[in-house]
Amino acid sequence: MKKSALFMLLGILLCTSGYSQKDNKNFTLSVQEDLIPFADFHYQNPTGHTTSQIWLNYIPSVELSFRNIAFARMRFNTLIADKAQDPQEIMSVNPLDIRAKYPKNRFTYSVSAVCGYNFLNKSNAHQLRLGLVVGFVHQTTDFYTFGGISHKDEITNHFQIGGEISYKYFIPKWNYRWGVGASCEYSYSKGYDDDPYITNINLNITYRILNF
Repeated sequence: MKKSALFMLLGILLCTSGYSQKDNKNFTLSVQEDLIPFADFHYQNPTGHTTSQIWLNYIPSVELSFRNIAFARMRFNTLIADKAQDPQEIMSVNPLDIRAKYPKNRFTYSVSAVCGYNFLNKSNAHQLRLGLVVGFVHQTTDFYTFGGISHKDEITNHFQIGGEISYKYFIPKWNYRWGVGASCEYSYSKGYDDDPYITNINLNITYRILNF
């Protein structure tokens, strides 16, 4: 998946050599690549293996901006991947048959949009932006017992809302095409995991594809 994202980004770069910030068009289409694979990936499942799904966080987000003032960005984030939780004892119909039941967050992700305003819209090089985060969190939880008896997956969706503040610097030497920046997100998703608050601090690079 990581290689596919890199090839897609390379193809975009090769096909968009005609971009110019000086065209003074209304809309700009960009892609943003996060440099930190944000997720709760330090946990291991009971078999001792971590998941490779964390690399899905390198899928670029797509952004549309209007006159360097307003913007909207669509993105995908893996929040938890194979996070093992403490076992819970459950009792079957037979009171003597007590088994350990392990819930495992096999895959939890967020699909969201960030919409906001650039306070430094008079500058081509600098952007200071405040955005509203709106989306949903999808959580798949796989239950299984100590004896390896599997249970049906539980799938839940939770509404997500929050805010993001970010700064970007676009390099004049490269015709304001490439930008580097940092962002800090704080959002809330009721019913998601034990802690419904999501914090994401990231470094990123941005490439402006089209100005139209």
